[in-house]
Amino acid sequence: MRMRSFTMRLRQPAEEPSRRAAPGAADHYAALDPRLRAVHLDRAGDPQAARAYLEAARREAAEYRYAAAQALGRRGLELASEREERFALASLLGEVLHDLGDMPAALASCQEALNAAGSDAERCRALLGVAAVKRVTDDIDGALADLVAAEAIAETHGLTHELARLHLLRGNLYFPSGDIERCLREHGRSLELAERTGSAELAAAALGGLGDGEYMRGRMMSARDRFARCVKLCQDHGLVRIEVAHRPMLAFTSWVAGDGVKAAAEAALAIEMAQRVAHHRAEMIGRHAACFIGLCPYGRL
Repeated sequence: MRMRSFTMRLRQPAEEPSRRAAPGAADHYAALDPRLRAVHLDRAGDPQAARAYLEAARREAAEYRYAAAQALGRRGLELASEREERFALASLLGEVLHDLGDMPAALASCQEALNAAGSDAERCRALLGVAAVKRVTDDIDGALADLVAAEAIAETHGLTHELARLHLLRGNLYFPSGDIERCLREHGRSLELAERTGSAELAAAALGGLGDGEYMRGRMMSARDRFARCVKLCQDHGLVRIEVAHRPMLAFTSWVAGDGVKAAAEAALAIEMAQRVAHHRAEMIGRHAACFIGLCPYGRL
């Protein structure tokens, strides 16, 4: 009995330190590697683990590592016990899945965020997320209805940033329906509000939307100028995803404007950047532009 008791005393400390040491290791990795910090807190059963997974997922998404962001976000959501954490994680997952192109899963995550919303402001943001997904799935009427509900909240509470995003989304919804005047009006309003709030990201996206609208009504020089401003703002603020989405159109409109040398350089860079962040649609448009430029370097077929 004495030998068995002694053995048990030896074994007990061997199991506990690995769990107790995890939070210390997590603190060490806080700045170096948020993903490892989240994993250590998770293994330690620390209540901060869900928040750590949220921060790690945001970091991965900011670097366009969407698969990693998705995995981290899902694990965080499994652990989240606080309503605020569930809302933030579900919202982030919705954005990541949207960018990955998994619209059914993105819509489910956005709906989960909407269910977890605890304030009018959160409900407004969740509705914008739902509308963004419905736009891609061509549920135009559903998306417009969501924007009407979100707008009532945003106007009541003076949510200028949300209003800028709302008008951007509405402009994007009018674009495929061919309502170019409304498209331009909504993007113009979005740009105005984005500049008021100091959001370079929303301003760049609105400029891209204005470029698309001008392109659709055949004003190629105006379109080129909007796309050029969009790309420049993206470069100044490191907005790679928006830059990648609109640089191919800068190449195409530069070609139409007769600047074949600039157009060819823009198309090559657009393709390279799109491949780097796995933006397949942007790569396709970039290659389309490169094809036209290669056929006729001076903008005429």
